[in-house]
Amino acid sequence: MTPAAFRAALATLGWTIRGLARVLGRKEDTVRNWVRPGYRVPDDVAAWLNRRLAAHKADPPPSG
Repeated sequence: MTPAAFRAALATLGWTIRGLARVLGRKEDTVRNWVRPGYRVPDDVAAWLNRRLAAHKADPPPSG
């Protein structure tokens, strides 16, 4: 997952770097690095985020 794809995933899901770090039990600085060139999202996290995106697209929250 590229930094751009990671940023897009967070935006789509409405998540912050801080909140994701908390959910993953990782340091916020570590997660923040994933949006920077030269860093990559670990494969297990990328796969998990892609599953969350698929679920979000299949059943988006109601708008109102």
